Amino acid sequence: MFTLNNSILNESVEILSVVPNPAKDFFRINYYLTDQLAEYKFRILDFKGNLIEELACNRNSSFLDMTITNYPSGLYFVSLVKNGAIRKAQRLIIIK
Repeated sequence: MFTLNNSILNESVEILSVVPNPAKDFFRINYYLTDQLAEYKFRILDFKGNLIEELACNRNSSFLDMTITNYPSGLYFVSLVKNGAIRKAQRLIIIK
């Protein structure tokens, strides 16, 4: 079992959250990966669906901090990708 915000979750459910949202200088991706053999990545897309950045997931962590000083204000999508398929996605608003 995995605990997030005092909730017990089934181990077969991937977790993805993005905070703070809206973000100004940085954001944190909180995540929980269920399949130790799968290839997980994060994809950050702009509102038009253009790939802005793709990052590998660190299995030895449960979060990834991102500085976004070079990102312009706007709407983005942060996706958790497992073996090439999007498993979870969160909307992210960046305000400068």
